[in-house]
Amino acid sequence: MNETKATKKTRRTVQTKSTTKKSSKTTKTITKNLTKQIKKAPLWILVAILLFALGGAGGYFGYSFLCKDDMFEMVSYSNGENDISIGQEEDMQVYIEKGARCIVLGKDISSQIKITYKYREDITHDAVEVDDIDETVAGTYYAIYTIDNIKYKSVTLIRNIFVMREE
Repeated sequence: MNETKATKKTRRTVQTKSTTKKSSKTTKTITKNLTKQIKKAPLWILVAILLFALGGAGGYFGYSFLCKDDMFEMVSYSNGENDISIGQEEDMQVYIEKGARCIVLGKDISSQIKITYKYREDITHDAVEVDDIDETVAGTYYAIYTIDNIKYKSVTLIRNIFVMREE
C-alpha cells in the first residue's frame, strides 16, 4: 500500500512539472507578444495625435481664410451715420431705404435680408409694426434687418428713423 501512494505521488509531481513548464512557456509567449504591442502603440498614438492636431489647425485656418470678408451690416448714409432724421429743418425730407448687406463665405446674400418697420409715437408708446415709413407722421420708426442664415441667424440690425414735423 505504501508503494502505491508513493507511485501516485510521483506521477502527480511529474504531471505538475510538465503543466508548469507549459504554462510558463505560454506566459512567456503572451508577455513577449504584449511587449511588442506596447512598443508599437506609442508610435500610432503619436501619429493619431499629430494628424488630429494638423486637421484642427487646417480647419481653423481654412475657415478663417474663407470667412475673412464675411459681414452683415447696414449701408450708411452720406454723412456716415446709420440713423437718419427726416423733417422740417433736416436735409432729408423723404426717407430713402439704404438697406443692409450680407456676405457669407465670399457670396453676397443681401437679397435674403428681411426688413420690418416699426413705429412709435414717443417713448411712452409701444412700437407697432407698420408697412412703410410715413414721412408725414412724426415719431420714431425702426427699420429692423434680419437674415435667415446659420451664421447671422441671431443678429438683428436696427436703423432709427426720426420723423420730425411741425404741428
